Parts: sequence; C-alpha cells; structure tokens
Amino acid sequence: MSRVSVIIADNDLNYIKSVSSFIRTSDFSSQLAVKYFDNESDLNTYLQGKSKTNILLTTPELIPLDTSRIETLIVLSETQTDQYKSHTALLKYQPLTMLLTNALAEFYEQNKVEKITRSSNASAKIISVYSPIGGSGKTTIAVNLSRCIASQGQRVFYFNLELVSSLPLFFDTEGVADSSEVFYFSKAKGEQLDTKLETLIRKDGHTVDYFNIQSRPEEIYDTTEKDIGNILTSLKNRGVYDYIIIDLDSSLDERVLASLKLSHVTLWPLVLDVQSFHKSKSALEGYKRILQDDDFQFKVEFILNKYLGENNIPSPLLEYGLEINYQLPYVSEWKTIGDGDSLTSHRFYNDQINKLYQKLLEKNRGVLVD
Repeated sequence: MSRVSVIIADNDLNYIKSVSSFIRTSDFSSQLAVKYFDNESDLNTYLQGKSKTNILLTTPELIPLDTSRIETLIVLSETQTDQYKSHTALLKYQPLTMLLTNALAEFYEQNKVEKITRSSNASAKIISVYSPIGGSGKTTIAVNLSRCIASQGQRVFYFNLELVSSLPLFFDTEGVADSSEVFYFSKAKGEQLDTKLETLIRKDGHTVDYFNIQSRPEEIYDTTEKDIGNILTSLKNRGVYDYIIIDLDSSLDERVLASLKLSHVTLWPLVLDVQSFHKSKSALEGYKRILQDDDFQFKVEFILNKYLGENNIPSPLLEYGLEINYQLPYVSEWKTIGDGDSLTSHRFYNDQINKLYQKLLEKNRGVLVD
C-alpha cells in the first residue's frame, strides 16, 4: 500500500516544525507523505493542482473553500468541545502519536480504504514462551527465536506481554513511538482495531515487527482474555505474518491464559532446580483444568535451559514426569553482561536456537508450517 498523503496547515510555524520533526524521526515517516503550509494562499494554490490529498489536518482559519480534492478533512481543535459543521475535529495539543493514529483511522473509515488485511492468508502460527518461574530465560529464548525465524525469510511478530516489559533491553526503543494504545483499541470493534493496528506496529530494523509497549503495568494488567484474542486476530488478519511469538509474564492472569489457549505451541523453559520442576508440574496440571483443554499438555514443549551438558537429569527431578524435548546451553559470559545485545549475539546459543526451530518444524510439520 502506498503512503497516505497528508497536508498539515497551521499559522503557527513552531507547531508545524514540531510535527515535522516528530514525523521524520518516527515510524510514521514510512506511512505518510506530508506537506506543510502556514498560510492560506500557498495552501489554496497547492490544492488547485491535479493531485488529490488523502488527509488535510488544518486549523479552522485555514479551512479552504474548495475541498473537492481532499478526501478527509480534519480540523485541529484547541478545545475538546469545538464543533466544525460536518468536519471531524481532533484535539490539536495531544500526543502526536495519538493525533496521527486517529487521523489515519478516520481516513480509513470515511473512505473505506482497502487496508493491508489479506485475511485469505491469515495463517500465522502462534508460539508462546512461558514459565511460572522468573529468571528461566524465557525472554532471551523468545527474542532470539523471533530473530532466528526472521533471518530465514519468515515474517515474525514479537509480542511482549510481560507485566514489566524487558523490551528496551533487546530492542532499540529510544525515540520510537509508544504502541500501548493497542490495549485501548483492543476493546473496540474489530474493524477499528484493524485500522489502528497499522499505525501501532514498529519494526526492529528490517527483521521483526513488534509493539513498543512502555512499562505501564496497570494497562497490561487490565487486559482481558477477549482483548488478547482481538489483538491476535487482527495481527493474523493482516495476512503478512508467518509466526507470532508471545513472550508471556510468569504470573497467571487472563492475558496469559488467553495466549496459552490460542497458541499452537507453548515453549516452556525449565532449569535444573527442584523449584522449577515442582512449580512447572503444578502449573501444567492446573492450567489444563482451568483451560478445560485435555490437549493442552500435548502443545507444551519443555526446554531445559542453562544446560551444562550433564548426561542425566537428577533422579528427583525425573520423578516429576516432565518430558524434556530440547536443551539450550548455559552461557557463562552472561553472568557479567551489561546490555541486552550480548543476549542476542552469542553464536553457539543462536546455533542451538536454530536447531530448536528446525526440530519444531520437523515435529510439527502439520501445525507450524503450511
């Protein structure tokens, strides 16, 4: 889909400069083709040309007389209560992410624009990474697996649902627009979420897509099972992802249960510790009852993480009856690391992540791949 053409018109040159600076350094730069005008004469001259403009964001004094070449006109209002005849009004002084997101949604809805929602290919496979034990290496597995799969030409969406997100440790989120509004829009009608989603997805270079969800535990905590279902459905309906990797919190709440229920596979890291095995065994049995899914345990793949190469698991741990499907190595260098990049650049560890992925493909040929 080509970029949406936008005109921003305002007599306040400082406001225009601030908007221009924001768009240039945000993800909106790849979505919008923007022109700026600070006077009525130049704006009207431009509008007399042959090209149509998708969206005009303008202050009341610069509303043009001839709007025939504008598909969606939105007035920049200084107060919530301002009304401008039949025109939509948006609050001028609000976070620019929200302003532009709402402007795009209004354009999509008014003009019934064909969105990037190729539902005929909504076949993304969902892999959750979960453990009831903190410090099991869950996020390291989820991020490295996402990048491993993406490096092999697959389209991957990484979805961090930790109550306190570790996203900034692994993704360069500085200066990247916040995506936390996805939880607000997940409570809306499906079509509205679909249109908003396009403006909330961020890119990790050219490999993995993600939501830049800032640490707002109260918003994530209030997310319901239905909300998570709506988000995952919208992501799948985009028709562009092969995999959605969900990095889950170690707690048990609606978002965790919804993700486990909707996942094709749950990767469950264990460490050689009696607490890890005990809690995992209890959690597995409890979740099976809560989810009312007798097959849940067959969708769980246990991974022995931080593996030191012992030939045998100690017999007291074997008695828990948890079938270990894969091993990932202990990396001694990570004991003294000072940044997240070290957790995603260890060659041997990533070789093992790739082997894990290949084994998943082999074992689940009819589940994980078409």
